[in-house]
Amino acid sequence: ANAATAGDMAGRLQSA
Repeated sequence: ANAATAGDMAGRLQSA
């Protein structure tokens, strides 16, 4: 779960 959350946050930040 933690890894998934970190990936989502990183992906969103990179996308932005």
